[in-house]
Amino acid sequence: MLPSCGDGQLDPGEECDPGLSQLSQTGACTLSCATAKCGDNLVWAGEESCDNGPGNNDDFYGGCTTKCEFGPMCNDGKLQGPEECDMGTDNGSGEFPTSGVPCDNGCRFQARICFLSSTAYKGGEIGGVEGAHIKCQNLAKQAKYDNAAKFMAWISDAQHSPFQDFIKTAGLPYVRPDGVRVADDWDDLVLNGPIEGIIVTEAGEVIFDKRVWTGTAPSGKILDPAAHCQSWTSSAPSEKSRVGNSGVDKVNFPGKWAQWVAERHWTSIFSWQCDGTLHLYCVEQ
Repeated sequence: MLPSCGDGQLDPGEECDPGLSQLSQTGACTLSCATAKCGDNLVWAGEESCDNGPGNNDDFYGGCTTKCEFGPMCNDGKLQGPEECDMGTDNGSGEFPTSGVPCDNGCRFQARICFLSSTAYKGGEIGGVEGAHIKCQNLAKQAKYDNAAKFMAWISDAQHSPFQDFIKTAGLPYVRPDGVRVADDWDDLVLNGPIEGIIVTEAGEVIFDKRVWTGTAPSGKILDPAAHCQSWTSSAPSEKSRVGNSGVDKVNFPGKWAQWVAERHWTSIFSWQCDGTLHLYCVEQ
């Protein structure tokens, strides 16, 4: 602070000096008799929302822009950056759209995410049930899901199945990356299936009528202990596994969709040769 700052006189080295009583670190003239401005690391009340000084940046999520306004951030009601969801003031309230799920104060779904793999594989390319899980985890990581290491594939062999291996939490719903709820919880999933279909990839692409390797019954248990592409290590056309259909466009094909729901085609529709190239269902645990 300059020796004469606060005396009400504009002296050399001062940008402003309305008198000591009017100097403020949040006002138009600071305690050092400098005019408040964006980038000075002081928040000018009523004029600026934030000010990180040299840290102001227009590209940072959760930061302060070069105009001293808040940048993209959680709880602003806009889906952006690393967010899974953002309902603004409804975050953390338990309120959510009829077809959706709650969003917490950290802009994360209060639900388990499930997606259709954007990549398709031959039966032998999967590399066993563990290999399927790893493929789901890698896709989730590429999509920058913060819980990528917790994803598992909906797939079975003689030793493993979702019924055995998945975490089942009553009341915790399953949701697609686009925010659409597909089942209320594990019991609803195995009883009724994902009614809206797991038709959205980790990258957000919507894909109907895709064949999916499962080897799994609607109950989540293995469907046929002998039909799983040799534990997902064989791409031989002589080997087969039961597969599912990712989903049907119920608006344009209501009859086909009703059959898909009733007969649980999402996880078991017919058998497919292991040299086929099919997708995986990936489910957060």
